[in-house]
Amino acid sequence: MFRASYRVYHWAMQERWILAIAAISFDIGALTIWSAALMPQFFPIWSGRGNQLEIVARHAKLWRVNAVFFIISAIAVLFGCALVFTSETGPLAIPSLLVLAVATALWVANNAMRMSAVVDAATDRTPTSHGWFTLAESWTAALWQIASALVLLAFAGLGVTTLTSAVLGAWIGWLMIGSAVFSLGILVLLRDVPPVVA
Repeated sequence: MFRASYRVYHWAMQERWILAIAAISFDIGALTIWSAALMPQFFPIWSGRGNQLEIVARHAKLWRVNAVFFIISAIAVLFGCALVFTSETGPLAIPSLLVLAVATALWVANNAMRMSAVVDAATDRTPTSHGWFTLAESWTAALWQIASALVLLAFAGLGVTTLTSAVLGAWIGWLMIGSAVFSLGILVLLRDVPPVVA
């Protein structure tokens, strides 16, 4: 009898630790994505009003830091979701995590190209680098849009999983679904999406 109650207590404590670590991971993800998105030096790029190459040439090191922040945010959110949802048995938990993992890989590839190809083209203004930049820009745009759509679909699936599980409150599931649908609508209409989900 005592052993059975100890096992239940031990399991409950493990679950609390897992949720605490996941919460810290989500906080890191939110802090880094908002820090990256709100760097004022890059507002003209985000809004499409500035010359990207000139801005990146002036702030090449900060541009790389910005990309690293975006990478950290994606990996932290994936890690937190994996901690919370791998024990769930809902039909969308594991497929949603797999979609999120693919999206994270695409997001990391996007930012790796931003850290290398964009900075190289910004600091080397030869015709060859301009051609490479055009190609890299089209690839990063495609990677970003695919990754964004996959992240939003994964979060909608994880939101549905949250509604059917007892790990998190139902309001979190509805919030995940609502922000994913809202952001997906913006992505379809504007081909851009704010970091609402993170």
